[in-house]
Amino acid sequence: MRWLELHNLSSRSLQFTAAPLPCAPNPEKKNRPMKITHLLFATDFCAPGRGRVFVPSLVLAVLLAGIPAVSAADTASECSKATGETSIAACSLLIESNRLSTADLAVTYNYRGVAYARSGEFDRAIADFGEAIRRYPKSALFYPYINRGDAYKAKNDVDRAIADYSEAIRLDPKSALAYNKRAHVWERKREYDRAITDYTEAIRIDPDGDGTTYYFRGVLYGLKRDLEPAIADFTAAIRLEPGLAAAYNSRGIVHQLKGDLDRAIADFGEEIRLEPMEPGGYRSRGNARVRKAEVDGAIVDFSEAIRLAPADAATYGYRGATYLMKGDLERAISDNSEAIRLDPRFAIAYHNRGKAYLLGSDFDRAITDFSEAIRLDPAFAMAYNNRGFAWESKGDRRRAIADYTEGVRLDPTNADAIAALKRLTP
Repeated sequence: MRWLELHNLSSRSLQFTAAPLPCAPNPEKKNRPMKITHLLFATDFCAPGRGRVFVPSLVLAVLLAGIPAVSAADTASECSKATGETSIAACSLLIESNRLSTADLAVTYNYRGVAYARSGEFDRAIADFGEAIRRYPKSALFYPYINRGDAYKAKNDVDRAIADYSEAIRLDPKSALAYNKRAHVWERKREYDRAITDYTEAIRIDPDGDGTTYYFRGVLYGLKRDLEPAIADFTAAIRLEPGLAAAYNSRGIVHQLKGDLDRAIADFGEEIRLEPMEPGGYRSRGNARVRKAEVDGAIVDFSEAIRLAPADAATYGYRGATYLMKGDLERAISDNSEAIRLDPRFAIAYHNRGKAYLLGSDFDRAITDFSEAIRLDPAFAMAYNNRGFAWESKGDRRRAIADYTEGVRLDPTNADAIAALKRLTP
């Protein structure tokens, strides 16, 4: 897996901060299996009902507006959930009562903004967070800036998101949350050094906090091919979040890049233990086993990944390439054909099927597949080289020389193509 592919797996759903005060740590956070797409990106997000929910004066204001006591409490409680149309309606009722104090009105706008954001209505959310910012006391302004930054990020308005997160940092320079969030936006802008700087500051503020901060910084180190710091960060992430399967996968990839295949296989095995029903760990371990020439073990892993994700073209391609290494041409052709059926633009699958045909002396089919691989990927040097060999095997010296020449142009280090040209052009 390339580092960019790994990075793309690190998606984070937006989490909006409903409560105006941070929650207590969750004692159940540690030692649970975790998927990276489900992780809380920020450690001090509050679930509904945790932290400060509503101030008593808000309920009192609703009572003064003539709403019965039970209804007032229910309205305030429903608004504080900050989720769904019912919460939006409850918050709107409170706002329209015109009886809230300035501070309570700010809290209510924040709650409604969170509800809008969680419903995907980001423009309305931004407007409400702006109203909250106008009214919040300076000591609590941090929260609506964070939330508005998240809404801007959801709209891919990254510059405004950065501006809001930066303002949150100015208001609370000791907030690991704000540095984390700004780092993520720097990542989106591919300004990796700035993102690393922000993650580093978040870690300095809270070194034993959320392991995902180490994880995401490790991913960036990996993208920069700074492998030792990447391993250190993934190890720290695992120490803080022992159930974080993605950290084992990422550390395994780095070990594989370093050529330490035994450690890579061990990490992928731990990923599989944590997520036995996810195909990614089996794919990764299969690739590491291929590099160790453990062909049969790799086929077992790829087969399990296919069982779990039967529509994944890449895994059929991996297994087909492994059968090709083993010399099982019939199965190699079968797997690459299935990969092509699932993904008709899979150039490598055409190439590998062509290689199987070539090894089986079916030169016409080989040329057809190599030609399709070249059409899909005109810079595919190996496809030119192998098509050249097929032409040479058919006795078409002119076409063979043309393909070998193009293959060397695309990859001047290809010794086989260079030797073939010397052989054909004395």
